[in-house]
Amino acid sequence: MKDSVSNWFLFVGTVLFLIGLFAALKTAANFTLFTQYPTGSAVVPLNISGIPPYYGQREEDCQIPYSAYYPATDQVPSEEFQKEQQKKDQESCLRVVKRERENAKINDISQAAFYLFLGAGLLATRKLLLK
Repeated sequence: MKDSVSNWFLFVGTVLFLIGLFAALKTAANFTLFTQYPTGSAVVPLNISGIPPYYGQREEDCQIPYSAYYPATDQVPSEEFQKEQQKKDQESCLRVVKRERENAKINDISQAAFYLFLGAGLLATRKLLLK
């Protein structure tokens, strides 16, 4: 009985540790190979829900030409107002992209640490608990 439990601890701990190692290497590659940290790509892409992966915005997405929506009235905003509104919208979009990059960094680092910790913990406690 102890041998089968020990083997399961070994197997699960090794798998979790390898996932954590993969996540840590992918996070390190994202930091070193890209000028800006990529958004929208999880380091551990375990998608069992069937929901399509998240697409993270990029700076290029904020450069979409501005087209104002006018209600059915005779009052049309001035061109200066439209340009000012477009500038505000682009600045807001760029802030969202920056926040998404920071969130992706934090999420990737925490996932890598989590899986490394779980795997190492199972491998270390395997011997302690199953004496």
